[in-house]
Amino acid sequence: MTFTVSRKALLFLGGLLIFVIGGAVGAAIRGGGGDTTTTTVVETVAPEETASEEAEFEEEGEASASSDSEAGDCEEKGINAQVGNEGRCEEDGTTYVVADSGRPLQLEELSATLLDTETTKTASDEYGDTKTANGVYVIFTLEVNNKTHSPVYFDSGQEQTALYLGEDEYTEDFEVENWALDDSFLNKFEKLQPGAPVTGQVAFDVPKAALSELHKGGNLAIANFSDEGEGEWDPVGIIRTYK
Repeated sequence: MTFTVSRKALLFLGGLLIFVIGGAVGAAIRGGGGDTTTTTVVETVAPEETASEEAEFEEEGEASASSDSEAGDCEEKGINAQVGNEGRCEEDGTTYVVADSGRPLQLEELSATLLDTETTKTASDEYGDTKTANGVYVIFTLEVNNKTHSPVYFDSGQEQTALYLGEDEYTEDFEVENWALDDSFLNKFEKLQPGAPVTGQVAFDVPKAALSELHKGGNLAIANFSDEGEGEWDPVGIIRTYK
């Protein structure tokens, strides 16, 4: 992936602002040694709750796919680590749409909700094929709704999402998504029909030491269908992994 969110923008959108100002050093997630699997689960949102919240979210106009002219400065709108508002804003000439975990992120061509987050050392499919992470796998379960008028693939080239932990960018792990995750969007390789939400997974292999950032200031970036694989995303969808 050639797309990169500016570090300055991450200072506003994630928890990095507090991290830098406070000078604190994040401790690694506690757990057993060796290859012991550590699993962290974000509250799963039931389908009917998701639909209800998405309708409410659209009515409130938060994190909506409104025109760029409505995107004010992120700091002025409180879309930062300190205030933690959701919505649409602009920083360094780039437009961002920000939503919390469990809340629908509304882009022009799709909506996406982070339903669940899991961390594990190994992953296996229904046939027993197992992959082991160099660090730790971070597996996100997303519900994605196609808002266009034609069937389209989500993340078919593994270039529609990216994970930002602190100042580091992580791209999806092909091996685990292709061989050990039955529910990955890559493995399913099915077109999303218009207006029909589909649940699937994306996975990243990150250093264990970086896991503390996942729950303090992590950002899962998501692009519109037409921006996949492009050097510039407009706008950049951001789902916070820590709230």
